[in-house]
Amino acid sequence: MRRRLFPLAAALALGFGAAHAEPATPEGAKAMAEAYAAYVTSATLEKGILAIAPQGDDYVVTWDFAKALAGTQVSVSPFVYRITPTLDGGWFVHATSLPTLSFAPVGGKEGGTIAFDGFRFEGLFDPAAPEFFRSKLKLGALKADVRSKAGEQTARFVLTETDVASELRLRSGEGADSVDARMTDSVASATEKSSVVGEDAEETQAIETQQGAATGVSVATGLRAAAFGDLWRFLVAHAKSGPPSGEELRPKIAALAPLWKEMSGQVEVGDIAVSFPGGTVSLKSAGEELKVSGLAAHSSAALALAVKDLTVDLEAAPDWAKSLWPLTLALTIQADIDGLDHAAEIALADPALFKSGDLGEDAKGAILQTLAGGHPRLALSETRLSTPLVEATFAGEARFEGSAPQAHAQITADNLDRLMEAIAGIAEDEPDARQFLYLATFLRGLAKSQDGRLVWDLEYVAPNAVKVNGQLFPPK
Repeated sequence: MRRRLFPLAAALALGFGAAHAEPATPEGAKAMAEAYAAYVTSATLEKGILAIAPQGDDYVVTWDFAKALAGTQVSVSPFVYRITPTLDGGWFVHATSLPTLSFAPVGGKEGGTIAFDGFRFEGLFDPAAPEFFRSKLKLGALKADVRSKAGEQTARFVLTETDVASELRLRSGEGADSVDARMTDSVASATEKSSVVGEDAEETQAIETQQGAATGVSVATGLRAAAFGDLWRFLVAHAKSGPPSGEELRPKIAALAPLWKEMSGQVEVGDIAVSFPGGTVSLKSAGEELKVSGLAAHSSAALALAVKDLTVDLEAAPDWAKSLWPLTLALTIQADIDGLDHAAEIALADPALFKSGDLGEDAKGAILQTLAGGHPRLALSETRLSTPLVEATFAGEARFEGSAPQAHAQITADNLDRLMEAIAGIAEDEPDARQFLYLATFLRGLAKSQDGRLVWDLEYVAPNAVKVNGQLFPPK
């Protein structure tokens, strides 16, 4: 089964080559080129965009993208890497440079460059190893400086990322023709600046973002790699003859199910600062976690967000606005549903899908009925908000079953004293703010005390009412 997964591994190793245990030969280069053509069309070979040549023990793969961009304002140097077959039927790929892209100026005001310094890539395909593909990428710096017309003005965008690194590992999954993938990424620092360039070359309206270290981890289990590769080759083969028929395409798409068993990702970014005309926004760190299952009998998704010490400083803001910051927020959203696999089957079985590109009314109705009967649930948990004025938590859940949804939630706060004092101070200069003071007073009156905190228990009452600590709103 691992042999059939070779196209995915090769794609992630900068190409779709076919490796051989023998020394590099013209025949081997031809066979490798044919394997590439199944994924990128034979036109890349015919036009000389892709060339593969034996050199010692290696196959030198050259992508001359300039030929594909002929007649445009973009110039790019060739991208070259080497593939070395190994004795056990695997291969090793390595590259030491990425091409620099240049955009030719138009009237001296447009154009730019994108450059990659200190690039190195290494990948190993070993069919006998549990982790049959491993790769590492390093980049000293990514530098971009581009100017483009924006109406009557010229906009400039400058980007720099330093010490970029990435690692990918693939192993065979539990299911036939599936893989488990894990990728890690990191960046030491990054800066972005966008501005408007005047006739005198002076830059104005600048927006600049500075970012500290960032890390990321992505994991996919049970990825239907072989089916994805089969579908891609099928579409490439029909590129010249027109779109395939629905009867031909349907089994290819059906083979993708459930797409993957589980896919997850995590990103952490530190020390972000954004400056713009009139103010700044900064935060100490931000994080995100995402987990999504495939199209299974029971599917779920979860998203977690965290922002620490967010501060907004606006020159035109009143003094009281400073009391709102810094803000720290963390929350987790979860969703569950049954029957996504059946819903996908209904969609694929609908003849209208491959004729018009849209589902027929009968299929739409059947899918809605399936999902409505799939016990859909949405929950918000581990939510905490902290500011100098109030510290609050929130948790709740909603279920959409039967004729009416069921929902309940709980909100807690340390107290509302600081918040009410701040509103009272604002109301001295902004009389309209008094209504918020009345609202805060009313909410505090509804709260109950529990473990030293104010608590509001909320319950949805169909069809359009809610109970707060047992009191019905609107009252009957």
